[in-house]
Amino acid sequence: MTVTLESDPSISPRIQFGTELRKFRLSAGFSQRKLCDAIHILDESVLHRPIAGSEVMKGQFEHLLHIGENPRISLQVLPYSACSVVGLMGGFVVADMPKGAPPAAYIESQSTEDRVSERSDEVKGLALRYDVIRVDALPRSESLSMIKKTMRRWTT
Repeated sequence: MTVTLESDPSISPRIQFGTELRKFRLSAGFSQRKLCDAIHILDESVLHRPIAGSEVMKGQFEHLLHIGENPRISLQVLPYSACSVVGLMGGFVVADMPKGAPPAAYIESQSTEDRVSERSDEVKGLALRYDVIRVDALPRSESLSMIKKTMRRWTT
């Protein structure tokens, strides 16, 4: 996923990045008005793992489909058939920063605190990992079809 964030010089870039990312993830970034393009890749397993009752699951799928309708957002599913293990170590975001600043990465972790990295080698490694994952992901239309099909399974 690539996100471009506006800069506020009075706030540390790391704090601002985390704050803006959280706001984006809480749906402000899914608005047609937001000036960023984003690519989200979901592992197929998240479509099948029950996290709540059928009504909550239906709402989650409807939200995904709503996001997927936004032309500025690409929602793709990495299918089981890809046999990919590259992204199984945890979620991450690679973001292009404004005003020529180098890209940064937000890295989720189960064993330590989530963190932001501006280290060039780490960001480049994550960008490469992202490219490997995206190559195996279904195209947007097939991904949305899979989400719709899975939603029907949860709601019948």
